[in-house]
Amino acid sequence: AQGFALPRPGDSCALWPLYHALAVPQVALARAVVTPEGRGFRTLSYAQRHQPRGLDGPLLTDALMLLIPVDGPAPADALPIGPACRICPRIDCPARREVSILMPQAGPGGRA
Repeated sequence: AQGFALPRPGDSCALWPLYHALAVPQVALARAVVTPEGRGFRTLSYAQRHQPRGLDGPLLTDALMLLIPVDGPAPADALPIGPACRICPRIDCPARREVSILMPQAGPGGRA
């Protein structure tokens, strides 16, 4: 979606609804999100499991997330997300996995 920054190297933000969908396969999830720049999006996420090689094969999970830009301000209940920890300016993120290059004064464990 235009205005939604995808991470180039590394992992994407752990708070993306896509990852919630992976935790609850076969359940469609609708969620409002807001980027650090204040852009709002509605998301629709879905994951499904399958065993392409039968009962003795691996259990695989596929997930999809659709992003729909919101006109105007982001909804009040929007989940604050970022592109990836390494380039995210959010200081108080509960899901931070690594120090942001935008926050050189991060504390122990990579948390700011």
